[in-house]
Amino acid sequence: MLVDALLVVLIVAMALVACVFAANARYLGTNHWKLKVSQLEKYIEEVPRGLTVANLGSAHAREAFDYEVAGVKGFNFALKSQTLSYDLAILRRYSDRFATGAIVIVAIAPLLFAVLHYPGQNNRMYYHFLPCEDIREYSPLVAFQERMLPVLSSKRALFSVVRDVSTTMPVHQCMSEEEREEEAICMEQAWCRNFGLKNLKDAAPAARMASEFEANRKNLRKIVEQIRAIGAMPALVIPPMTNVMLDRFSDAFLKAFMYDNIVESGVDAPVLDYLRDERFVERHELFFDSEFLNATGSSEFTHIVLKDLETVSIAGQKQSAKQGLRSDSTKEGGFDNANDC
Repeated sequence: MLVDALLVVLIVAMALVACVFAANARYLGTNHWKLKVSQLEKYIEEVPRGLTVANLGSAHAREAFDYEVAGVKGFNFALKSQTLSYDLAILRRYSDRFATGAIVIVAIAPLLFAVLHYPGQNNRMYYHFLPCEDIREYSPLVAFQERMLPVLSSKRALFSVVRDVSTTMPVHQCMSEEEREEEAICMEQAWCRNFGLKNLKDAAPAARMASEFEANRKNLRKIVEQIRAIGAMPALVIPPMTNVMLDRFSDAFLKAFMYDNIVESGVDAPVLDYLRDERFVERHELFFDSEFLNATGSSEFTHIVLKDLETVSIAGQKQSAKQGLRSDSTKEGGFDNANDC
């Protein structure tokens, strides 16, 4: 009797395991899985060596830079909801992929300094290409789910085996100004929920984010130090948004949440600010929505940034030569104007 019971349990267990593996195989063909890994394919396929230019950053940077159309050997390391701490981890992980004298862009967004870590699915994506010591809140169970049986990584993944999501398109193209305005409102509401804000005009909440700001300023300093340590040139770049999205921010908010943090970080790197660049803000045809550049926009933007960075690099070399001849020279601070490089 006991033997028969054990045999039944074994058969049931084997059937369940078979079902899980069958569901996993089916899941790997779903749009849900394709959408999840679409931005990770560039890592899974392997990051090339001898890079002459690359960028770190989050979603804005992911959509803003396209080095293939620019005809240079570059790589876009940006991922959705990527923090400066993961920018640093990625830079260290792939520090051997850069050519001497390469340019590494650190993309800056308005709320970048306000967050240290995104938990949940946003953290799980790093299990696919970073070592365990670089992953926040690392879990062997999560590693097994993500790498071996991703169908078990979330309820939505499991449900998609039965009812898949309808599309693999990561960014929706707004087709009208009304739709663009609605999207901007939705993004503002999402940011306010995530960061505990009432709106994007009141700068007062910046005071309670002092610890996050300081930690991220430290991360930014470490990133710039690491870039220089590998023989590359760092540059801070602020991508553009449409005036539809920018109208939801006040100057005081942007100063408190972004610009002051850049200055107070004290990093020794040029800052190219395109946030309100007139070549983009009112040209809505260059954007998917109110904030993300589309293929045409990213092509134009990448060419502009590379040209400006070449000018900055030449100017920096000349300045270094002058400083070498003048022992009493002093370093000048401030932002570089992207239009006047």
